[in-house]
Amino acid sequence: MQKRRILAAVFVVSAAATLMVAGPAAASVTNSGSFAATCNPSSYGYATDNVGYYHVTNLGTVSIKQKSSSPGSTSTVTAMSQNGKEFSAQNIGDNGVASWANVLTGTYHVEAKSSYDHNCNGVLPGDGNYTFGYEITY
Repeated sequence: MQKRRILAAVFVVSAAATLMVAGPAAASVTNSGSFAATCNPSSYGYATDNVGYYHVTNLGTVSIKQKSSSPGSTSTVTAMSQNGKEFSAQNIGDNGVASWANVLTGTYHVEAKSSYDHNCNGVLPGDGNYTFGYEITY
């Protein structure tokens, strides 16, 4: 009888430990989007598609990957919170990833612009825009 109680207690303790490990961790979510960003960052600011992504995990990580740019461009990327605060800007090219740690819970919008002034318009006047394709993991 004593042996059964000890085995039952060990089972209950190990089941509780397993539940604690699996408990509060939240899975990350990945979404994609694209929008027109400026090729003339010295004259124009960041562009966004105004899609809000709700980051659930307090002090978690958010990353933005530049999936594509057309015409090809290195981008300066950031994200802005619903409170108007921006992450520190990072420069990435196609398949590059910018990542931020210790991000507070909240809604964020992806923002991008070309990292340098260049002509995306060919023979047309002005520098134009490029298509910034991204993937956000939050």
